[in-house]
Amino acid sequence: MRKYGSDTSEEIALSNGIRFLMHYLGDIHQPLHCVSRVDDKYPSGDKGGNAFPTKSHYGTKELHAVWDKVLYEFHVTEKVPITDDDWVNQGTIAARIMKENPESEIDPSMDPTVWAKESYDIASTFVYGGLTEGAAVPDEYVTKGRALAEKRIATGGYRLAKLLESMTLAISAEEMKFL
Repeated sequence: MRKYGSDTSEEIALSNGIRFLMHYLGDIHQPLHCVSRVDDKYPSGDKGGNAFPTKSHYGTKELHAVWDKVLYEFHVTEKVPITDDDWVNQGTIAARIMKENPESEIDPSMDPTVWAKESYDIASTFVYGGLTEGAAVPDEYVTKGRALAEKRIATGGYRLAKLLESMTLAISAEEMKFL
């Protein structure tokens, strides 16, 4: 078996490629990555909520960051390198999100335009509703938004798994976790 970690150009390219794939696939499932509010105040758009200020909570001061932090659920940035305990914690969180959002309830589409449309629909029907710029994000919004965000995380995860399973890679899943 080939040992990964010797920093060959091929290994670095594979590592970077998998990371970008994971990142971009995750991004398209985050509603504020698929929309920008355009109005009189923001004629060129609000940069996907980055220009929409919120009252600081856990250091999060704008709507985009609120959603990136899964509506404050994951407000602590983990230290790197990730420890074994961190991996266990992430696995526990993932298992909970998957249990609450089973794959059987997720649209199995592998079309990225469908994924973007789903995120756009959430952004246009929910994300900006009931909020006031510069104010605290209401508790009811946080509760509903967190459920939506977690469903998007599960949806993106199931789709990422399906995509990776469809690829022919010269590396095992066990070796991939160290890329």
